[in-house]
Amino acid sequence: MGFLEIERRNQTQAFNMSYTQFHDYYELYFLLSGEREVFIENKLFLLRSGSFCIIPPFSMHKTEGSAYERINLYVSKNLLTESENAYLMRISEQGAFSFSREQIQFIIPLIKAASATETADATQKYNFLLCITKTVIAYLQMQSLTLSPPMGSTYYPKHSDTMIMQVVAFINQEYRQKITLETLQKKFYVSKNTLCRRFNEQMNCSPIQYITHIRLNKAKMYLSSTDKSVNEIAELCGFPSANYLGIIFKKQIGISPLNYRKKQ
Repeated sequence: MGFLEIERRNQTQAFNMSYTQFHDYYELYFLLSGEREVFIENKLFLLRSGSFCIIPPFSMHKTEGSAYERINLYVSKNLLTESENAYLMRISEQGAFSFSREQIQFIIPLIKAASATETADATQKYNFLLCITKTVIAYLQMQSLTLSPPMGSTYYPKHSDTMIMQVVAFINQEYRQKITLETLQKKFYVSKNTLCRRFNEQMNCSPIQYITHIRLNKAKMYLSSTDKSVNEIAELCGFPSANYLGIIFKKQIGISPLNYRKKQ
C-alpha cells in the first residue's frame, strides 16, 4: 500500500516552519481559516481562508504566517491514476486557488468528515480515506474552470542558492549514509563556516538539522505505512542505531517511534 494520511491542525498563535522540507507524496493543503505564505521551490503563494494549493512530491516547501486552521491530505503517487497524477502536477504549477461559497459547502465538510473518522479497523479507515481523496481530486477536476487565485495572492520567484540546492539534493539522495560537515565540505569544496551560513540563509536550519529532519520524515513514513521493526527503520533511514532513533524521535516528535505507530 502507498502512503495515505489526513492531518488537521488548529494553530492558535502565529507559526513559521523552522526550515524547508520535502516528502515523496502529494500534499493537498486546504486552509480553513487565517492566512499562510506557502513557499514551494522558488515560488511563493499566499493562501487565505477558503483556499488551497497542491505541493508535489519531492518539492522543497515551507509555510509561514499567523494563527490558522488547515486540513492536509497526503497521498502517494502510486495510489493515483495517470490522469489524477497529471492533473495534480498541472494544477500545482498554477499556484493557490480559492473556493466559491458553493464549492466550500461541498468540499470542506467532506474533508472535515474524513479527518474526524475514527475506526479500529485500519484497512477500513485506509479505504475510506482513499475514497475521500479520490472524490476530492475528481471534484477539483470538475471545478477547474471555476477555480480562481485568492484575492491579493502573490506569485514571484524566490532566490535560490545553486550550491546549497546541490547540497540539499545530495542529502536527499544519500541520507542513508553517514554525512558530516566534513563530508559536505570536501564534496562541494567549501569551508564549513561558509557552508553553514549559506545553508542557514537558504533553508533556515543547519545542514545537520536538515539531515536529521529528512531522516525523521522517512522514519515516520515507515512507521505509519509498514510493519518494519524500529531496528530496520533506523538502518533504512541512516540512524546509527534504533536507540539513537528513539532518542531523536522522542526529542523532536514528542513520543517514541512505537507510540507514534500506534497513533497512525
